[in-house]
Amino acid sequence: EGATFRAQALPEVAEAMELRAFETAGHIVTVSEELRDELVHSGIDGSKITAIPNGVDATHFSQARSTPRRSQYDNKVVVGFVGSLKPWHDIESMLRTFQHLTEDDRFHFLIVGDGPEMKRIKKFKKEHPTRITVTGALDHENVRAELGMMDIALAPYPEMAGFYFSPLKILEYMAAGCAIVGSNIGQVGSLIEHGKTGLLTTPGDDLEVTAAIKQLADDEELRRRLGNEAARIACQEHDWKSRVKDVLEIGKALER
Repeated sequence: EGATFRAQALPEVAEAMELRAFETAGHIVTVSEELRDELVHSGIDGSKITAIPNGVDATHFSQARSTPRRSQYDNKVVVGFVGSLKPWHDIESMLRTFQHLTEDDRFHFLIVGDGPEMKRIKKFKKEHPTRITVTGALDHENVRAELGMMDIALAPYPEMAGFYFSPLKILEYMAAGCAIVGSNIGQVGSLIEHGKTGLLTTPGDDLEVTAAIKQLADDEELRRRLGNEAARIACQEHDWKSRVKDVLEIGKALER
């Protein structure tokens, strides 16, 4: 990630230090199977690596469901995104989707976050000032409130090799009871069950995302069903307390 997106300083030294840390660790926990596979490919013993996805404070984010959706935006269908606006969030494709949807007066767009791709968001806002709200970076308390305003939450990603992320936004969307449209790549495709806890689309395909959003906009009952099931799964399977138990079980096994 450092080499690809951040102009990693002293890359050979960084790689050597990273490899040394992995080799001497008693056990390694990765946030995705893809990252586990990457470490194995680099020569790390796979028997001492366990993949455990990121989690969510389900109690905190489930309270977003008590926020009256849509009232602040003149009863528009609010399509939202939460994130740090990094290159891998495929903001360009998402804005193409928004452009398609500007033809339909039902929609309002909500962007929560800040980052390197904000310049693209600002350009869209300048062209469509009444169709989009941009909050900038917020603390968790206010992020929860904004999630409560979203009817449909987006998790777009481009097609990319070695997608090793464990997106926090997916789990927070789920716990908040949002109807999710996410790119079917890496762990996203295992966290979201298509047609049950959200809708999955081809990475980078803005037309497919547009169709999925319109499908959800047309069917309020489907939105509610997907959101409720996503919230149930998030609370039962993805709370941080469950993740802590998983890590402690690894520690117990190492002591035996």
